[in-house]
Amino acid sequence: MVDADPQCQAERTDLYCLSNILGTPVNPAFVKAVWRVFDNMVSQQHINNVTGNNKTDEFYYCLTLGDLWTIMQADWPLIRDMFATDSILGFTFTKTMFNDTMRVIKETRNELFHSNPIKDRKKIVDACERILNGLQFHLGDYDHDLGAAQYVRVPATVARAQRHVIPAR
Repeated sequence: MVDADPQCQAERTDLYCLSNILGTPVNPAFVKAVWRVFDNMVSQQHINNVTGNNKTDEFYYCLTLGDLWTIMQADWPLIRDMFATDSILGFTFTKTMFNDTMRVIKETRNELFHSNPIKDRKKIVDACERILNGLQFHLGDYDHDLGAAQYVRVPATVARAQRHVIPAR
């Protein structure tokens, strides 16, 4: 199932030397990026979620946006096939375009997580739509479901105090 890179030393059993996973050739940078995530995984819940057979999807749920981006950059020809062809998209979806798009998404993620307003909403919407369109996933497919959704606010369990008020920036 897994083949070692012939350039790796024969006596090494280093998993970083894999060159083929389930019949798909992968480059060493891809393998290194994936194993880096495992090496840095500290949450016992994440470790339990990805340990065992048939846990591939669970691995992706445990990734940070940065980890996912690093893995995807590491073997662009392999990852590019996940996206629709250029003829379907109507433009050339290059690694540079992917990186530029991911940079916009990551910068906006950081703005939100640091309680800052989104600087350029149109830019982030365009970036998200470009990725989703590339994956042939369209939010319009969910218009009916989203239109029927109802939000119910859960009442607070702690009385709001002055210290809970976040001052405007």
